[in-house]
Amino acid sequence: MSVSTAQGGKAGLKHLVPAPLRMRLGGLRTRIREQLERYPFPHLERLIEEYDRGSAAEVLYFGDSVVERVSRDDRDSRTLGEMTAAALAGRKCVLCLSHSAFHMGVFRHLCGAVLRMRRQPKMVVLPVNLRSLSPQWDLNPEWQFDEEIAALKRYAAAGGAPRIRRITPGPKAFREFYDTPIRARGSDFKTVGEFRRLIAEKPEAAEERRLRSSQIFAFHYLCAIGRDHRRLSQLDETLRVLSERGVRVLAYSTPVNYEAGVRFCGPVFESTVRENAETVAGVVNRYADTRLVSWSDWTCSLSSRRFFHDDCATEHLNENGRRELADWIAGEVRASRE
Repeated sequence: MSVSTAQGGKAGLKHLVPAPLRMRLGGLRTRIREQLERYPFPHLERLIEEYDRGSAAEVLYFGDSVVERVSRDDRDSRTLGEMTAAALAGRKCVLCLSHSAFHMGVFRHLCGAVLRMRRQPKMVVLPVNLRSLSPQWDLNPEWQFDEEIAALKRYAAAGGAPRIRRITPGPKAFREFYDTPIRARGSDFKTVGEFRRLIAEKPEAAEERRLRSSQIFAFHYLCAIGRDHRRLSQLDETLRVLSERGVRVLAYSTPVNYEAGVRFCGPVFESTVRENAETVAGVVNRYADTRLVSWSDWTCSLSSRRFFHDDCATEHLNENGRRELADWIAGEVRASRE
């Protein structure tokens, strides 16, 4: 059906509906579609393929974007996961499951899933990214992975091939996120929103750029991590279920560009990230007596020249940083075989 316009042409029915209402109706259709449609969860499918149907890789390496990212300036374009596999003489030895912003909650339930399968890895490599414990990452509505975790729980309970919805967080979730109180050492900002608004700016003056960088580093790393943090509870659960099944765990703290952090934030940066890493170590070291769990603190181990650029405020490593970390992981895996 169509109607004639005043100019004699034809227009669809949408021209009878005010634009604001069309936008609301479009948003409603999107939300309905998100609730109804289901999609495969590729990380779970890959896990099933490897450990329930396949030859079972010796090492299961979890990760976030650090395991995936390569710098545009790198000559060696292999990811950290690929370098680790190569150092261990082949991809069949290592299965790397990673995704941007994956956190300990996802890793915990990936472990629950793999422990239900016919075979298990001999070792799990488990990075603990300190930034994943910050409000910037931990509370971001886009990075909760609730659907993925629910699918992993369903699989652990009943098997099958659970599918997931792709739910887009609504405005209310982001308003609550922006209103979240935050205390970052060395910063006067009081809420997540204050940090996010400053980060969104693109200042031209050198002093303003420096201020912006200092606040990014503070937002990412300078909130004190308490022992009751939910991600540390999930870390504890992960180590418990793996050690109970006799699976070795190589846990390490993801390297932080601490030299840049100190340049922008002063000595409080290094002292805070070291303190937070010690809090994480306290959880891991509870399992030291099992002789199945080991911990290494890489927080302040790499210079700024090992990151994408000297002022990089994330943990993304260039080819030299990736190679150094991959060689260490491979060495630890080889040592565990002896």
